[in-house]
Amino acid sequence: MAASPGYPTQASKIFVGFAAGGGTDVLARLFAQRLETHFKQPFVVENKTGASGAIAAVGVAKAPPDGYSLLMAADAHLIYPHLAKGLTYRAVEDFTPIACLSSGPQVIAVHPNFPCNSLAELIELSRKDKKGLAYASGGAGTLTQMVIELIKTNSDLSLTHVPFKGSGPSLVPVMAGEIPVLSSPLGIVLPHIASKKLKPIAVTSARRTKFLPDTPTVSETKGFEQYEATSWVGLLGPKGMPAEIVNEINQFANTLSTDPSFIERLDKNAWSPVSMTAPEFKAKMEKDSIKWKNLIEKQGIQLDA
Repeated sequence: MAASPGYPTQASKIFVGFAAGGGTDVLARLFAQRLETHFKQPFVVENKTGASGAIAAVGVAKAPPDGYSLLMAADAHLIYPHLAKGLTYRAVEDFTPIACLSSGPQVIAVHPNFPCNSLAELIELSRKDKKGLAYASGGAGTLTQMVIELIKTNSDLSLTHVPFKGSGPSLVPVMAGEIPVLSSPLGIVLPHIASKKLKPIAVTSARRTKFLPDTPTVSETKGFEQYEATSWVGLLGPKGMPAEIVNEINQFANTLSTDPSFIERLDKNAWSPVSMTAPEFKAKMEKDSIKWKNLIEKQGIQLDA
């Protein structure tokens, strides 16, 4: 399909599969504002919640590939399809990756009184504990569960998963000392780390984050040198979008990675800007999809777990 002359010539919609006010929604609205200014046409954010983003995703997958129906997706887009049955789309093959906008680590934290200051100590403690330690996550099948399960595949870490309906609720029992370990997006946890209600022991990015510079990465622990498990938010379109439209949006999106006001807004959620080409974004999605598929199969992870 050839690109429409002067794209866009009408309003475009950016669908978000999560509730208004959440991280993906916030970034979608921020990016939509920038797109409107750049393209001189409306970009309207519409929330279609449910099924870990699948309801919004299936709508965009079936839309015309003309650039007027887009999806602001996150890491769940590549995890959920390996857990759910009966989906009518494929997470990578049925979409056009356009631009990855941000990335951020998860953090593994513990109650301040828990006798553990590193991942290595946590692994050793779980090995010796006879009662069985547990970790709280933002839900079964979320990245907050995947980061711990990925550690288990390379060690004898023994932690029972206790899923909650969202990362916010998962913080409560850990801060209360009822569950010793927490896996959570960094942005949600930072205020509680600052107030000493939680103690971080590792972040899941490949390199240390500026938001917690003194906290080591999982990959700094012996035996985990190749470990990385970060969240991301990016723009997708239906399969078969014209390269001209994809490249124009991608090139504009990449300019934001050095835009001080855009970076300042990302900082509030402990995100970092990302700059990559559309083919690089596609390669990342393919790699991550395979990683989570293999992990889910190996660990026997289920949505109701």
